[in-house]
Amino acid sequence: MTRPPARRFTVAVHLAAHVEFELNEGISKTINLPVSATPDTFSSAFLEAWRLGMKAISVYRDGSAAKPA
Repeated sequence: MTRPPARRFTVAVHLAAHVEFELNEGISKTINLPVSATPDTFSSAFLEAWRLGMKAISVYRDGSAAKPA
């Protein structure tokens, strides 16, 4: 059984927030979302990171990068 995208990124954000807190430094965390991700999924990712006190995250939606010509 595959976890839904929201659950997968929540676990990743919680782990990154914990590490960032323990190190007292900013770390880089990219959340990879499927092409089916909705605007609400993006919003949830940023709000969860903010709520946990993370300094920054980046979000990548599968298929959003330009294909080389």
